[in-house]
Amino acid sequence: MARKLRFFREQMARAGLSPSSHSLGTPDFDLDNLEVKLGEFEVELLEIKDNNEKLQRNYSELLEYKLVLEKVGEFFHLAQSIAAAHQRELEVQQNGEGYIDTPLLLEQVCFCCLSIV
Repeated sequence: MARKLRFFREQMARAGLSPSSHSLGTPDFDLDNLEVKLGEFEVELLEIKDNNEKLQRNYSELLEYKLVLEKVGEFFHLAQSIAAAHQRELEVQQNGEGYIDTPLLLEQVCFCCLSIV
């Protein structure tokens, strides 16, 4: 029983709680009943601590996943932008070759070159 009381005192100190003064003024209580209740509370408190640790670990993992997804999203967005710009350049080059007056312009360039020579 003393171990359980020390355990609860330590847990209350970690949580920043102090025992209430009015609970100390009632000396008429059943020690067996109190020990059973303390045992139940100990089990419950240990479960709460375990669950809190699991939640903290899960939160950290999810936060890490979120950061990874953001970085990957930035990477793919940049890659997509570069690919789209490259695609537009290719389309402009292909469309430039398909204009109806493109051969005439090429002939003019050739005539200019010949007249210079």
